[in-house]
Amino acid sequence: MANEIKNKVYTIAEGLQEPQKVKALLVKNAKDIVLVHKFPFLEQLQCIWGEETIRWDLIKAEIVRLQSLQELHLVYQQVDNQMIQAILALQQLKVLKLELRQQSRKKIDVSWLSQIGQLVNLTHLSIKRHKLTDLPDSIHQLVNLKKLSLAGNRFTNLPFQAERFPTLEIIGLEANKIAHLPDGFLNFKKLQKLNLAGNPIAKNPLYRDGTPVVQFLNKIKSLPAHLPNIAWAVFTDNTSQIAQASDQDLCALLSIELKAFQQKVHILLNQRLTDLFLSGIQPSETNICLLGNLFFGMKRQALIERLQAQQITVHTKLQPNTTHLVVGENLTQNNISTIYQTSLPFATAEHLRQWLEQLEQPFLKQADDSMAENLRRLLFSGSEDNIKLALQMIATGGIPASILYHVFCMCFYKIWRVYNPAPDLRRVFEQTGPFEMVQLVKKHWQKENKRLVEIFMQEEVIDKKLLFDTAFEMFLTSVDTPPVYDRQTFDPSTQYNDWWKYFFRSLIIKISYKADDLAEYALVQLQKENIFQRIAQHNISLLYPWLETKGKIQKYAASALLQDQTLDIRDSWFSLLSLPIYTPVERLVVYEHTMSGMNKQIIEHLSKIENLKTIEVHKNDINWNIDNVLADWQHYAPHVQILRVHRT
Repeated sequence: MANEIKNKVYTIAEGLQEPQKVKALLVKNAKDIVLVHKFPFLEQLQCIWGEETIRWDLIKAEIVRLQSLQELHLVYQQVDNQMIQAILALQQLKVLKLELRQQSRKKIDVSWLSQIGQLVNLTHLSIKRHKLTDLPDSIHQLVNLKKLSLAGNRFTNLPFQAERFPTLEIIGLEANKIAHLPDGFLNFKKLQKLNLAGNPIAKNPLYRDGTPVVQFLNKIKSLPAHLPNIAWAVFTDNTSQIAQASDQDLCALLSIELKAFQQKVHILLNQRLTDLFLSGIQPSETNICLLGNLFFGMKRQALIERLQAQQITVHTKLQPNTTHLVVGENLTQNNISTIYQTSLPFATAEHLRQWLEQLEQPFLKQADDSMAENLRRLLFSGSEDNIKLALQMIATGGIPASILYHVFCMCFYKIWRVYNPAPDLRRVFEQTGPFEMVQLVKKHWQKENKRLVEIFMQEEVIDKKLLFDTAFEMFLTSVDTPPVYDRQTFDPSTQYNDWWKYFFRSLIIKISYKADDLAEYALVQLQKENIFQRIAQHNISLLYPWLETKGKIQKYAASALLQDQTLDIRDSWFSLLSLPIYTPVERLVVYEHTMSGMNKQIIEHLSKIENLKTIEVHKNDINWNIDNVLADWQHYAPHVQILRVHRT
């Protein structure tokens, strides 16, 4: 994009000393606007106004006189149509920035936008924090627009037709409510920068702040003419359009060097293609052509050596006797041509990896469940020697399917007090784990524990039910053990147990927000094992964090707090604001000091609990004055009886 005008910016006081030199002016006081006409060569005007009383009629009269103005930046507390009408008359204007100082609670009149097309010379338009949900058709008359910023509004989709703005280079949509991008985005042929930060779509690692979208659009320009639309369908999860794409088309998309995108393509191909190597094919009868440079994280030459060790003929170019094509990552244009020119069957790198593992006879993958269970016990024993022995077994024998997710999760351990196996395990997992999951470990292992669950729930390759079953199994081994501060001695294995407890609770909280089949399944498993009752029986305060869940799971956690419809929190720390209002509590037992801390917010919250009838207040060692609190209770919830119990 062409550079915008850069001139020295004068204040009113500075500019009046040499008005002939002023091309850029800053006006911080609305009253000073009447002096603007004293600067005959003014090209840029920036006005930043607060809540002072503004004479819009004077401002309109002054702005109308600035017919040579090229840039106008207004920051104001309220919008006035008189001023806007004056701005629309500035036909030489190239840059217009209109910004509310803060989000207004009042309704904002934006009817003037229907005339914005009058400013046909605009190359940069910015309208921030105006509560916009749509843009009028007149916006499409700004055919010279190169930069458009609409931050801090309320758009849920792209508010203009992309094909009408082929010249746009910069788009700012931060802090809106955009959840997806339309197919028309492919029409932004000159897009250099896109900002999606603060939108729901930014939670998707494929979109993030918008930078990957621009990278993607640039990379698909060199694809054959029919492929960009298919690539965009994969990028945006357009399942109906993906279903119409051929297998060759999907394979060709592996030439786009974006890891997250290639991962999606691999998943689609693994779901669609038949595993050719599971049909009893013999290595001596196989002649493989490898297309690409990377195969399940392994460079091509290393893979060739493994294949040749199994007496498999392998080439990197199509041969007359080639029997199979195996598609990896980072395909070249020649690779794409090969895919379309041959009718040979082809398979994914994941199919080849599974076949290789069978040929190389990893003994653990062929072992029975007892062997996998013994391996699991070694891994979680807390003994450094046992863990290293397990890692050696995995390195030579592979990872049994029954403990794949145990090992995967263990790669993310963040522990410090004793030997941490995660770094060693990551190295082994990268050699023996499934390609897609290996990529996840490489991508996310440095992330904080509190972010792991959210990341796992977003990744398509992860089986969410299997993840829950794994975490639940490990949680069950430690649910009845006391918390760290209650233990008399430290056992290294308890550190792993605590990690699993934290991980499982975070997972349940995330699952509960979805209210889908997995949430129902999780609730059944929790109830089946009486999890919340077991936690409350040991120490009721350990149950409080589980109240961060939602829906039926939260209701189940809340009910576990009670004994005979009574919640006794005398010996526990508890935030009463976290108690769900549908908790079937009839009697609340507290100490005086807890009662004294009940502000109006807490009282209003508790008063909404329909079944609450009695609060039993016990006196402790210090005299607490709770008269004001009792008065508030009488005002907000006269139906709740307060009983004061004195120590005998």
